[in-house]
Amino acid sequence: MVSSASLASTAEATKVGAVAKRHVPVGATGVPADMVKCWPYEVDQAPVLKIGQVVDELEAEFPALTVSKVRYLEDAQLISPYRKGGPQGHRRYSRAHVERLRYILTRQRDDLCHLQAIGQTLSELDQGKADENPAVGPQLVTNNGELVVNLPNDQLLSVSQLAKRLGVSIAQIEQVVEARITAPDAKGRFDARTAQVVRLALEASKRGIPLRNLRSVSMAADREAELIGNTARLHTRGAGQDSCALGLELAQLVSALHTTLLEKAVLSDC
Repeated sequence: MVSSASLASTAEATKVGAVAKRHVPVGATGVPADMVKCWPYEVDQAPVLKIGQVVDELEAEFPALTVSKVRYLEDAQLISPYRKGGPQGHRRYSRAHVERLRYILTRQRDDLCHLQAIGQTLSELDQGKADENPAVGPQLVTNNGELVVNLPNDQLLSVSQLAKRLGVSIAQIEQVVEARITAPDAKGRFDARTAQVVRLALEASKRGIPLRNLRSVSMAADREAELIGNTARLHTRGAGQDSCALGLELAQLVSALHTTLLEKAVLSDC
């Protein structure tokens, strides 16, 4: 017997399939002559990835993603991998397909969008009729199931950009800064680590710890950083070694020690 959920999924896939065909034929280096191109156009379209490799790449962001899910989205005509050797050939995916899947899965997860609405947006993007061109690349990634900010180390965000990235208000970010837990640079911009501090502080606040009480955590980190920095410089002086690299190694060691001691202390009160 077919479940009602299966019938609903099939019906949704059928409706999405009615969305206009989106792919536009192109001829490009590394792209087979019989392959078609899709949004995002600025990303490599060469079909070099197997379906398992696609799942592996996106698994950190979307732990529930499976090969079956990717094939379901193909049945819904949201993604059309290249078929090597003909219509029944092996599926091959491009970097553009990966970004397209990332967009679909992000809209489902973060905006709770139905596939038909996502399909309509993709149709507009494929035809160049969308109001805006969404950013490609991971916006959020997971670490043991927890969402974390994923920014290149050299990327800087304004307070409004960070608020949008974290899904919080500017006022909430300002509260973290006012509590002197962290601060932006002289131009009011946030780097990857500062953005992560903001996210963690707001999460702790949401779980009941007042932001003002987290100031002590920041002060303790500053003291430990001074100890680690002095130690790293002392042991690399005249040795031709990178004190920053050693400092980061020591920071990870001290962080692990601190976590273990903290967990031990908390468990002793349980």
